[in-house]
Amino acid sequence: MALITAHFDVSGIDFLIKKTKKNTEFFNFPYVYTKGIFGNQCDQKQFYSNIVEKVMSDREIKNPSCDVLTCGFPDSPELNLKTKYSVKTLDLIESSEGIVPVFINNKVFLTKGMMCSYELDEDEDFLGNENDLGEFDQIANLNAYPQTTPDDLSSQVSLDSKICEKIPERFRFESGRKIVFTGGRFTQKILNPELNYILILEALRGLGVFNVYLDSSNAYSLLRTVQMYDRSLVPDIESFFDTSGFFIRTGGSCECLINNGLGDDKFIEIEDNKVFIYPFRSDTPARLSIKSRELGTIDVHTNGGSLGIVFDTRAPGDSIYDDVKLLNESVKQFENVLKDR
Repeated sequence: MALITAHFDVSGIDFLIKKTKKNTEFFNFPYVYTKGIFGNQCDQKQFYSNIVEKVMSDREIKNPSCDVLTCGFPDSPELNLKTKYSVKTLDLIESSEGIVPVFINNKVFLTKGMMCSYELDEDEDFLGNENDLGEFDQIANLNAYPQTTPDDLSSQVSLDSKICEKIPERFRFESGRKIVFTGGRFTQKILNPELNYILILEALRGLGVFNVYLDSSNAYSLLRTVQMYDRSLVPDIESFFDTSGFFIRTGGSCECLINNGLGDDKFIEIEDNKVFIYPFRSDTPARLSIKSRELGTIDVHTNGGSLGIVFDTRAPGDSIYDDVKLLNESVKQFENVLKDR
């Protein structure tokens, strides 16, 4: 029996389609229902039902022979179709096992035990400051047309920073964890994909070492929904994510000895308030000896990732969005690495 899982976010809809147990397809529909645009044609229930039916029709899947599962933020909409299972994204995050999911869209930062959101407030954010009117227009336009993406780097940076400003200063991730960044912000095809990793750097609170994954299909929510319905259909979900790399947050200057077992060890020194990327991806783990004032001396092993090893020596609490020079240097580094992938 075929299976379709739909994740409804604030800027688009993501689908997981399984025509057979071994076949898995991910598909993104980059629009959502807004009453101002579609209200004179259909209601929300009909809009989303038609989209799901169209996805099924295009793949020659018949409704009676298909299990339909739904998940969404803040919730799944009602459908005219019969659904076998429905769950909130919040519940998927809270029931996470092993890997730590970080769900980010244009309005919310959500991870296990923590949710903070940004809503446009003209009086609080912009009143009396004429320099902010362009930014106000950008965010107001996003509220009216949530599927749109900024057409320049500075506007995307501004939107990303608004979400990160809401993360409590006390919040920290535990060192050594596997962390997957997911949600509508990462499924959108933004103009400057290197800003995905700037956002990850800013959201990755706490000092230590982290295995970072990027989920550009909302695969985490879709696959966890399938697992909660029938775990035998998706025994392991990590293979569906991009292994971005090994992120090291030292809180200050650091030294690192990289031993890949081939006799060509690499010694790196990085000063305060820097982001440095060391390209590295290998089937054989490299041994890292890291030394900094905040971390002391730690030894870890890593296979790297599509980015490699990312060092971040900013002090806790310092925002990369507030340091134009560091932001530009970091964007350029990620841009160069992504270009060579």
